[in-house]
Amino acid sequence: MSVLITRHKATIQLFKELDIINENTEIIEHVNNENIHKITGQDVIGILPFDLAAQCNSVLTPLWDTPLEARGREWNYEETKIYFKGVRKYKVSEIRR
Repeated sequence: MSVLITRHKATIQLFKELDIINENTEIIEHVNNENIHKITGQDVIGILPFDLAAQCNSVLTPLWDTPLEARGREWNYEETKIYFKGVRKYKVSEIRR
């Protein structure tokens, strides 16, 4: 099972259309202390800080080409589709000294 971290409805719609997520994907708007267990050891889709990404099995990160005028505001579906440039998968681990 995978987990998608986003609060953007247009992203959810696009990722369903592109088969990046399906009906079994759990969608979480925000990771906090109460739900961090839901990403631990999971394949997660989203943009996460390194400390949270290190809790996951893998992180599939969307790539966006966002023009200046679109930054800091909600995008509609058409904008989301235009700005989306693919995904990259990462495995993040903490190096302890």
